[in-house]
Parts: sequence; structure tokens; C-alpha cells
Amino acid sequence: MSLPFQFIGIYRLGAFPVADDSNFEDRLREIAGAPLYSDERFLLFGAHEDRWPGSPFHIDSRTVTLILGEPLLIEEKTPIPRADALPILAQALGEDKVSLLTRTHGSYCGIHYHCKRGTLRLFTDKIGLHGLFIAEIGNVLMFASSPELLMQLVEPYSEGDEAAAAETIAFGYPLGDRTLLKACKRLLEAEVVQCNPSGISRERYYHWTASIDQALSLEEATDRIHAVFTQAVSDRLKVAPKTVPFAFLSGGMDSRLIVDALCASGHRPVTLNVAPSETQDALFGQSAASFFGTRHHIFPATSISLANAIDEGVRRACEAHKDLEGHLWWSGDGGSVGLGHVYLTDASCPKSETAAHTLAQVLIRANNWRISTRALKKNWRHLGEQPQRGIVEELERLSHFPPEKRAYAFLLFNDQRRHSDRHFSTLDARDHDLILPFFDDRLIQAVLDTPTEHLLRHKLYNKLFERHLPPTHAVPWQAYPGHEACPYPQDSMGRYQWDSWVDKSSLRQAQRDSAREAVLSLIYGKTAPQMNKFSLVIASLLTYVGLRDMRYVLKTGAVLSQARTRCATLGKA
Repeated sequence: MSLPFQFIGIYRLGAFPVADDSNFEDRLREIAGAPLYSDERFLLFGAHEDRWPGSPFHIDSRTVTLILGEPLLIEEKTPIPRADALPILAQALGEDKVSLLTRTHGSYCGIHYHCKRGTLRLFTDKIGLHGLFIAEIGNVLMFASSPELLMQLVEPYSEGDEAAAAETIAFGYPLGDRTLLKACKRLLEAEVVQCNPSGISRERYYHWTASIDQALSLEEATDRIHAVFTQAVSDRLKVAPKTVPFAFLSGGMDSRLIVDALCASGHRPVTLNVAPSETQDALFGQSAASFFGTRHHIFPATSISLANAIDEGVRRACEAHKDLEGHLWWSGDGGSVGLGHVYLTDASCPKSETAAHTLAQVLIRANNWRISTRALKKNWRHLGEQPQRGIVEELERLSHFPPEKRAYAFLLFNDQRRHSDRHFSTLDARDHDLILPFFDDRLIQAVLDTPTEHLLRHKLYNKLFERHLPPTHAVPWQAYPGHEACPYPQDSMGRYQWDSWVDKSSLRQAQRDSAREAVLSLIYGKTAPQMNKFSLVIASLLTYVGLRDMRYVLKTGAVLSQARTRCATLGKA
């Protein structure tokens, strides 16, 4: 077996490195084959290629450097392609000039090993979008770009993280650096892990903050953010393959802004819409494609899984353009959370100092981040308190931001940082990677420096479309409920996408599947010990027959069952 698009490795601590008692090296050789590089202290496996041009691996007489993704290093206002940036970064890191990472603006993670000194650095981008995971077991530090790879090795040696399990139920992911295993951590934003024979330290090479110009008018803020976004797209075009761009094009604003920037740069992209037929997303996406003159493809998804539908749509679009390189796709991920502040309200963005627990309660109410404690046994209902406790911890970690920006920073460094975990950790399973201009740190900084009142409810975003899209543009877009409406008449009566992503038959099938899995876990004794079995039976029956959709209860059981298999200690109370 090989790992062409992921990496995993071992670093041995101590003045005199010795083989570990847990046979991690032997197990890694079974999983990943021969190492890319090895010496008595350090072994690196996998990642001999990825979707970006050039090799991700660089080795010279002193150092070993590997970077997944595109760091987008800027030197004298010129973006440097990864193949050329790798030796530059290798030299700088070899000379302890970690500050050079502050001049990177892409989504990536990487390692740098100094062979002569026996020192290792692990690092990720300024948002921490491209996940990198570490675990220290005895005298061994293990690291991987995929959590699953690392957890397979670590789970026999680690306690479970109860807080991470509770947060996964409430949010869909753990907060901060947590994973379901206490020994396994995910690097935070702009984090670098420094390793030498005597120990490990975790530091930041870049420190986020916000300097809000409250005097900035809506028009000034709009023009500034549009200029930064245009630069982010332009820089990525210069390091991407010199071929026709591939881009997603939904019926919303984010992908449309990208396609507008690509067309303004002289490109005619291949575009793809993945949405159920007759939704606003599909219909408005088609209208936008006609306006911009793109080579448009539609995948009328009815599957319950958006991620699987996207993968299949990409495969079909690439099949139709075999003469083009469709390995990199422009994606609007992060647009509406940043420019539209979609999960935020006036109450969650107070201008005056607000207690962390008060702000946490506001966020929980607005986003329904709760655990169904009645589905738990009495001695486990304290898990219901963890969502608020976890938010408070993160808000306190981010307390250096102005009060009105803390909720946004919380979402950025948790929800958004984890948003693409499935994509990046399963790159081996698909033929494409993502170009993500909305996660350019220069754009994020511009958002942080903009008065929040301009950003709420898509106010600035709508103004940006009014001022910067072509004057002839009058194609409606799918607006978020409760946010500023699209000003253009909507002749289409298509349904709102997220009200009915799937047709009724697919929804019922998903409900029955979830209920069936829960019942099977009861029959075979695999139910998480924290669950109230009576509540689980009732939820399964009501969901299966269609009287009530109680998959939120079934999800609680499924997450805790998954945690149980990983975490031997979780559930013994």
C-alpha cells in the first residue's frame, strides 16, 4: 500500500534515539510501504505527489521538506509556484527563519527536518485549514496529514476525550485542537511544532488580531475587500496550471464572485453545479453560467450526501474534458461565512465587552448547538454542558480580538478550520483538490478590520455585487433567509435549496437507514454505554416509520459508538 496524497511519520525523542517498543515503524511500513526518507531519528512515509504542479517533496544535503497544498509564497509582490517555493522555504527553515511562513497565503501543511541537527518542524497555514495531526506516545512523536491514519496507530495507547465526543455531537467536530483521542491533537491556526531531541514545543509563527476602522464607510469597505479578493484570485491564477480553470458555480454568491473574477482575467472556465433539479441553486446557477458564457455542467444530485454528489459531478465534468487538466477546482467555500456573516447576528457581535459565557449562550441559541440529554443515561447527562464550556474556552483563547469580532474568530478557527477536513484527509479517494481564495489570509484580515455592522446579513456582500459585477449583470441569486434579499426579480419559482436538498424518497431512505443502524447496534451490543436504550429504541421506531425525524438522537448514539471504538476509557463510568 502507498499514500501518494497523504503523509505520516515518526520522530524519536531523546539524546540517543532507539526503536520504539510499540513497533510503530513496522506498522507504518505495513500501511505505507517504504519510507520517503529515514534515519535513526526520523521516518517519513507517503506524499510523493499531489494535485498541484510539481513534487511536494524536496531534499538536499541538509534538509527534508514536504508541503501538501499550495503555500502561495509571495516574494516582492510576485507569487512563487510551489515547486520554486519549496527550496526557498527549505533554506529559510533550515536557517531558523520561520517568519518566512508569514509571507504564505495559501492552504497547506508541511514538515521540515534538519538531518544534521536532528530537529523537526511541523506547520500549517495561517487558518489551519489543511489539517495536520500529532500524537506523543512515550519517546515517539507521530504526525500525519490524515487523522484516520494517526488514530489507527494511537488508539490502543490513548484515553478517549470526553469533551471532544460531546462537541462532535453538538457541532459536528471537536473544538480547538481536540480529537476523539486525548493523545492526538490537531494543529491550530498558524501553528508550528518545534521538535528537538530534548522535547517538543508548540508556537505560532503568525498572530491574528483586528484593527477595526469604525469610520470606514460601507462603500469604502466594499471596494477594499473586492480589491483584496481580486488579488487573491490573481495570485492563485499565476501558480495554478496554465490551462482552462475548472470552477463550481452554484446559485449563490460565492462561486459567482470567483467566476466573475476568472472571466475578468480573460478565462472562460468549465463550471459545475451540484444541486437537486428545480431548486433555486440549480436554476440560478444555470442562468449565471449563461451570463458568463462558461462551459457549464449540471449534476442533478438527489443523494443525501452533498460531498459524494460533488465528487461524482467533478468526475463527470472531467470525463467530458479529457483534454484539460481538471485536478484543481475553484471553490467558494468560506465566502458567505466571511463576507456574509451568515451564522452571526447583532447579538453575537456586541461592540462592548461581554462575558464569554453570555456570548456562548447567544451562539448556542442562534445555531441550536445542543445535545439531547434525555437520550443519555443520568450519569452521562453532564455531556450536555460541554458545548457551552467548549465555546467559552475558545472565546477566552480568542479574547485578544475586539468584542464584535470574537464570535467570527470562533467560527473561523473552528467551524471553518474544520470545514474541509473530510476533503483534505481523503485526497486519495478523489481526483481533485480545491483552490480556496476566500480563505486567503489577506482577505480574512480585511474582513477582521471591517466594521461588523457592514458585514452582517450580507449587507456588504450585496453592495459588492452592486458596485463590482458587470453593469449588465442582473442574474438573481439564492439569498439566505433573514438576510438582505437579492435585488433582482426572480422569475423562477424554484424551491430553496437547503429546505429540501433531497427528494422525499431519498430522505425517507436516509431516515430508515439511520434507524436500522441504531437498532442493529442495540441487537449486537454495540450501543454506546452512555445512551439510554429506551430512548434510542423509541427514536429509532418513530424515525423508521416516519412519524418523527429523530436522527439527532440517533446521531448522538452513532458518535458515541464511534468514540467508544476509538476510546477504550470513554464510557466506563
